[in-house]
Amino acid sequence: NGSLAREAWQQQQIGRLVRKDRENRRRLELLETRLSKVLETSFTRAAESERLNLLSSYLADTATVIRLVGLRLAQQHVAGGGALPAELQDRIRELMASAEWREQAAAVRTVASFREARDAQQFMQLLRTVHSREVRLALLNGLGHVGSRSATGVLLDFVDEADEQYATEAVAAIGRLAERGVLDETAR
Repeated sequence: NGSLAREAWQQQQIGRLVRKDRENRRRLELLETRLSKVLETSFTRAAESERLNLLSSYLADTATVIRLVGLRLAQQHVAGGGALPAELQDRIRELMASAEWREQAAAVRTVASFREARDAQQFMQLLRTVHSREVRLALLNGLGHVGSRSATGVLLDFVDEADEQYATEAVAAIGRLAERGVLDETAR
């Protein structure tokens, strides 16, 4: 290395650090995937009486990957006809304010699975402030499940978007509002 120019040596070091960072990221992703599978298996093997305690611990964990598993399992639990206690529902609603877009989108999808009209207003407020594409799509989808007639105007604004995915999700949400019978004749 003594014969290398300083710039060439620096480029070698930068290249080595970049490769090491990529390798570490791949290893971390692999470990997170394995951890998720272990946690899901632990949840499915647990007795029914223990599952809510596990969900609570997953949702309160400091690691985002574990909270994501908790959100996915909570959504599956609700979709399977299970109910979540109010404190767990409140914790999930708090996660909609997460700075991490994956967690925020998962929390929105889970809250939408509760099918409670009281969440519609927060969904519409978040649509105005959130910039993540995935979160916005989850919010549009969720409005179809929890929204009322007041959500129609917000959804129609997205129908006029140049972005086809936003428009498609908004049209589907309006369709769900119509199926749920929350649209009056004027809104229709």
